[in-house]
Amino acid sequence: MKKRMYRSTAVKNVKLESVLEAIGDLPVIIGVDIAKEDMFATVEVDTKPVITVRWKHPYETTVFVEMLLVFLTRGSVEVVMEPSGTYGDAVRAMLDRVGVPVFRVNPKRCHDAAEVYDGVPSLHDAKSATILCKLHRDGASEAWPMRSEHERRLAAILRVLEVHTKELHRNCNRLEGLLARHWPELTHHLDLRTATLLELLMAYGGPQAVASDEEAARALMRRVGGRYLAAEKIDAVVGEASRSVGVPQLDEERELVIRVASEARRAQTLARVVRRRVERMSESEGATKHLAPVVGKTTAAVMVAALGDPRAYESQREKQWQEKGRAARNQARSRHCTAVPVPRGPPPAATGSCGPCLVPQESATPGRHRQVQGCRCHHAKARAGAVVGGRWRGVRQLEDVRHDAPQTLCGDLTR
Repeated sequence: MKKRMYRSTAVKNVKLESVLEAIGDLPVIIGVDIAKEDMFATVEVDTKPVITVRWKHPYETTVFVEMLLVFLTRGSVEVVMEPSGTYGDAVRAMLDRVGVPVFRVNPKRCHDAAEVYDGVPSLHDAKSATILCKLHRDGASEAWPMRSEHERRLAAILRVLEVHTKELHRNCNRLEGLLARHWPELTHHLDLRTATLLELLMAYGGPQAVASDEEAARALMRRVGGRYLAAEKIDAVVGEASRSVGVPQLDEERELVIRVASEARRAQTLARVVRRRVERMSESEGATKHLAPVVGKTTAAVMVAALGDPRAYESQREKQWQEKGRAARNQARSRHCTAVPVPRGPPPAATGSCGPCLVPQESATPGRHRQVQGCRCHHAKARAGAVVGGRWRGVRQLEDVRHDAPQTLCGDLTR
């Protein structure tokens, strides 16, 4: 093995003239090893590494990007990196703004290729950057564009929802232990996460306080529970407060219950507000607008935030099924039906789509194919059994969209 094979140069010390002379007008592949601070990049031309540079992020990242812009004036430049959490997002965003395409490689591929590349199983930053170039050249990478603003908003608001939901669960778990000690009968009548239980504990903190003010406790429970809370439950809770077998509370123990219940109720209220916001965002735009009728608003938001737009996933048979779907749509229009009755056949995960939804349609005759709410079919019989048969097939179609299914959202199959 050649000595100093992976020797790197500081980005500020790179002599661009010699590098440009070696590059010429050939396509350039740049493998970037992402780190929190010490980043490495290998410049490869015609299967041969030209130079490996290193720089301190974020202070010298601008110098690195400017060097790439010089390369871009000579010819095409492609950057490949690993998805290392959020550490590479800033670099990726800068490259996206200047028009440099970015690709990603599964880190497992880079790890497994370490010994195959040079016969040494060890892996370090400069070697990783060089291996990334080779994997990209061999077609083991995929395009990695920046996410849309809609997907970024969904991801951020779902993180906010997660913060409040986890806080609610933590405090409810604390309450469960405290009530098992001081008021074990209460959770047999009211669930821990009900607003009635939390409001009751916020106001009284324990059974002794409720037993000393029964009428006010009843009024509070009726006000919070409303028509959804049976009078029998109210009587049972108030009645058993005076004869609870729990450990009598001290003042500090009662204050602890009140504080924990208050925090749980606050998190519950905030989570409800954020969940409604997620539902409104799901109905507004993007793929979630068309997924929501099939899998639900919140689930649609989670799917798009975690996996991206399903319409961006490619399929080897996508073009073939687009042609079949176009012919089926023309046939449906001739019979005054906006649904797409694609004939039976492979792939089993996607046999067509119906107007605004993702539910596959199987029958080739109008009036017999299954419909979902929102489909403007003129056949009265087709309106029956709308969602029952469609939801599970829609879920199966989503599970297989990465491998086999064509674009089937919002009628894009045939447009």
